[in-house]
Amino acid sequence: MLFRSLRYHPYDRHGHRVVRNKIHNNIVAHNGGSQIFITPDPKDKPGYVKNNVSDYNLFFAIQDGQEAVGRWDKTQINGTYSTEEWFKIYGFDEHSFQANPRFVSPGMFDFRLQVDSPAIGQGLPLDDVTDDFFGRKRPSGRAPSLGAVEYLPDDIFQIMQHTLK
Repeated sequence: MLFRSLRYHPYDRHGHRVVRNKIHNNIVAHNGGSQIFITPDPKDKPGYVKNNVSDYNLFFAIQDGQEAVGRWDKTQINGTYSTEEWFKIYGFDEHSFQANPRFVSPGMFDFRLQVDSPAIGQGLPLDDVTDDFFGRKRPSGRAPSLGAVEYLPDDIFQIMQHTLK
């Protein structure tokens, strides 16, 4: 699961920090506005935002009924970065990409991946993520799919049944 932002609040009086977060293997789709927001380290409190990593993610947006290029937040005031700026400036998402994830039926909250999804096998194997959203084992010996639901060939029959209804 991905929350849209890793954000330090400038009026924080309790010492909350945004450190060592790993954003891997997510599908960020239809997020509205920016795809992701990671606050830069505040100048007045060094070390409050550091060592955050974002990579091996798929970003997808639709704007005015068309597939759109995602944007990444600069600040709440100064607009957004282009994809290229985001990669060059911060080094985030070197292995991430933008594409339609090809969910089975997002309107029906069916976020399984269709057989032609570009998210299949594109994830980073993570020792601490062994199961998908439904409790099914992630694959061993190959890269996992991006997103909460692992693509399994056995899903094809169920997807075909769903599509025919």
